[in-house]
Amino acid sequence: MKAGRKGDYDCIVLLSGGKDSTYMLYQVCALGLKPLVFSLDHEFISEDARVNIRRTVKALGVDLIFGSTPHINEIFVDSLQRFSNVCNGCFKTIYTLATNIALEKHIGYIVTGLSRGQFFETRLTEDVFQQKAFDVAKLDSLVLEARKAYHRREDAISRLLPVAAFRDDALFEQIQYIDFYRYWSVPLEELYAFLDKHASWTRPSDTGRSTNCLINDLGIYIHKKQRGFHNYA
Repeated sequence: MKAGRKGDYDCIVLLSGGKDSTYMLYQVCALGLKPLVFSLDHEFISEDARVNIRRTVKALGVDLIFGSTPHINEIFVDSLQRFSNVCNGCFKTIYTLATNIALEKHIGYIVTGLSRGQFFETRLTEDVFQQKAFDVAKLDSLVLEARKAYHRREDAISRLLPVAAFRDDALFEQIQYIDFYRYWSVPLEELYAFLDKHASWTRPSDTGRSTNCLINDLGIYIHKKQRGFHNYA
């Protein structure tokens, strides 16, 4: 990343304020990289998550952009109608806004670790990596094609946010998307122990779990009711 830096930053790191992305940001900084941190303020973010985000970037001395869109309610409604959850719309909004920032600031990498195992954009699931042998180049090619299709799908985001850049294949040569937890494995207990020792992260009290989202439970409820199973399953 450093060798390819064209601007002030080595990469954009997507930070939700949750445990997974917080741990990821610490590890990226420990590697000696200079990230620009992007967080989405989708109006339903946990106040405790906001505190976690601001504490983390201050402790690490990194720059933060708190992005937003006035269309978030329409995006969440569309996500509930299409996918019976709020997460698909949220994740795609984050990627869309972050990608436009990356283009503007000449940043060639976007690193995500928003949640381990939730690959909403590419459906790249854990069982793929449990195979005894697989062709990495073929896998990367499939992931890239899935990402192109994901960003070119017609939905509320394609109507309401700036998405023109995604229609050109050149974008996916300019910017590489790196899922941190594809390459870095850490047991949950070790992750929590690291945060307890090295970070100022605390479990949000206003959501009752490590998630940063106050309406995540709504999406889970709708998905279970309409489709009969948990949307993370």
